[in-house]
Amino acid sequence: MVFNDCQYLESIKIWCGEELESFFISWTDHVPQKSLSLIIVNDDDRSLDANEDNLKIIEKYMKLGVIKRFKVMDFD
Repeated sequence: MVFNDCQYLESIKIWCGEELESFFISWTDHVPQKSLSLIIVNDDDRSLDANEDNLKIIEKYMKLGVIKRFKVMDFD
């Protein structure tokens, strides 16, 4: 997964933890570095927040300051 100059990025679909980690590593190298607001829209039991490893990845990047706000919403 490659992200070049994502200054207008508003949303992204990620299906597994490896993609999630890859995205945050890419974002860490982004210039200028801005913190993200991560909102997971939960539409089924396979949502990113349903997996403990994914939540650990999210927590890691919150501690590093890459994610400034994290929220899980149900899909309506």
